[in-house]
Order: sequence, then C-alpha cells, then structure tokens
Amino acid sequence: MSPEQRPGRVLTRLLIRSCAYCERSFESRRDDHRFCSAKCRSLGFHAEREQARTERDAQLRLKLHEALTLLEEADLASTTVLREFGLGAGCALDKTDRS
Repeated sequence: MSPEQRPGRVLTRLLIRSCAYCERSFESRRDDHRFCSAKCRSLGFHAEREQARTERDAQLRLKLHEALTLLEEADLASTTVLREFGLGAGCALDKTDRS
C-alpha cells in the first residue's frame, strides 16, 4: 500500500512560491517568499530588475523597427518589379495573349 493510501496518514502539500524580485523559489508552508521579497526590495533588486526589463523592451522595439523597415523595403521592391514588367499593383497577368 502506498503512503498516500495508508489510513490515518495526512499528507501536507508544500506550496511553491517565488520571490517577486529575485524570482528565487521556495517550497515551504511558511511565507519565506515574503521575507525574501522584503529583503530584496530593501536591497534594491527591484530596481535592477526594472532596468533589465527596460533594456529588454528597448531591444525588442529596435528589432521590431528593423523588421518593419525590411518589410517596407520588400514591398517597395516588389512594387518596382511589377512596374518593370508592366503590371500594376493588384493586377492579374494579362490573359488575352493566350492563343
């Protein structure tokens, strides 16, 4: 018989919590994560985390801008190619030349 099925045995579950600032995990029944959060807040870890988030957001914005620029250049290039072959934007191939 497994320990979970033994009569009279009460299993307690450990709660997994994490610090709001350093993201360290705690497995306990007590509020260790709250003490860690208070300590981290007093040590200024939240400022470092916010700075890292701001830098990451700036990098993502730059990558997004670069991707949009490439898409605009590709759109312009495809429009130029269509014009060179005598096709307007959104026009189908001329079907009247088929004999």
